[in-house]
Amino acid sequence: MNWLELHENVKIPDVFILNLDIAGSTKISSVSHPAEHQSRMKELHGRIDNLFAEDKRFYSDSWTGDGLVVLFSDNNDVADDLIGKAIEILLIEKPESNKSFFPEPVSIRVGIAMGNIYFSRDIGDIICEPMNIAGKLQKACPDDGGVLINENVMNYIKDKKLLNGFQYKEVLINNKTHICNFLSIDASKVYPKRLGQHNKVEINVQELYGNYPDAKADAKKINEYLKKAKMIAGPFPPNTKKEVVLTGRGPIWLYLVLAREFHGVAAKLVYSSPKEEDVVIYDHVS
Repeated sequence: MNWLELHENVKIPDVFILNLDIAGSTKISSVSHPAEHQSRMKELHGRIDNLFAEDKRFYSDSWTGDGLVVLFSDNNDVADDLIGKAIEILLIEKPESNKSFFPEPVSIRVGIAMGNIYFSRDIGDIICEPMNIAGKLQKACPDDGGVLINENVMNYIKDKKLLNGFQYKEVLINNKTHICNFLSIDASKVYPKRLGQHNKVEINVQELYGNYPDAKADAKKINEYLKKAKMIAGPFPPNTKKEVVLTGRGPIWLYLVLAREFHGVAAKLVYSSPKEEDVVIYDHVS
């Protein structure tokens, strides 16, 4: 049960709402085979979904065409993480190489607002002005994409250095001027370099197949284990140097499969032993 399902016919204060849209997909579909285009969009949707997977702080709605709405819980600590996710979304279209997997570039527009929402289980719907504002902010982004956040969101960001790449912008919504900050797609490319915690991730191999003493890995479930590992690792934005650390109990064959999976994707792969010094499997950073 996610946090939204815990509420019933109540007012929920201080909820962060992210509204995104993949722009240009209609144009791209006109120059692609329908099946190929559908496969690419499904892959892109999946990459974005993985950013929010298994995080109980949010409620993610289903995709409507190429649009998605995500609601984050009334946890004030979520603002900084939300900005990080928004930046990764901008860069996620080319996560494994500098070459897009679309015949033409797509752009992603993101609007983020914060405020009170009203959830009615009777009608199964969410009623809130911030959701409307987030949608309007998303549409106010330029055609090549970007992130627009309103003043309420900015007030909750603790690490103000996260806003270094943003620029002041006024947006007119429903005849009212909203003070916002805007981050362009070009400015977002330097973001992972500024935020160190996005450049290293640890994967406990045993947790991929069972976090209990007698758990045994099953070679028939390799794809399932790889999917979990990639979900933990998250996206690999271009022009970044992300390190993956493998640790924990696990069969040699599973370690080898993981090493092969992350080769050419992670800039550095390390095995961390609880008893010995770390072993660098490969290093494309130094």
